[in-house]
Amino acid sequence: MFAAGLVAVMAWTLWTSREFGFRAGLFPWAIGFPVLVLAIVQLARELRGETPGIGMAGAEGMPAGLPTDVVYRRTAGIAGWTGAFFVAFWLLGLSIAAPMTTLLYLRVGAGEKWPLSLLLTAGVWLLCHGLFVYTLQVPFPAGILFGGFD
Repeated sequence: MFAAGLVAVMAWTLWTSREFGFRAGLFPWAIGFPVLVLAIVQLARELRGETPGIGMAGAEGMPAGLPTDVVYRRTAGIAGWTGAFFVAFWLLGLSIAAPMTTLLYLRVGAGEKWPLSLLLTAGVWLLCHGLFVYTLQVPFPAGILFGGFD
């Protein structure tokens, strides 16, 4: 069901973006076509029965070998980090929030060491600014704390 829904959403996205100009259509086309192809491949695999279960056990559908409280705690942690990322992007804007949340998640959430955390954070900053701002000249709005969403 999920793969079929993804195929439908990506097909609809590409269909509606067919009338966009080159610059406006670049993002949905660059992301949409590869995702559509991969979703179609996944859907075909699922329809042929080539995708085995992922180690699910029991009537509750919990992963094998993990207690229920661990699964719920991890799920709550993921939901919390997702909410924190959303709030940071809304308040601070992408330019500040992307590297900041990357660093915070790697250090606090994943427990990575400083060198790797700083290296990956620098990579995120270079991607955001080097690709989008500098190369493609896509300006990112500031967050609401800086008056970007008036």
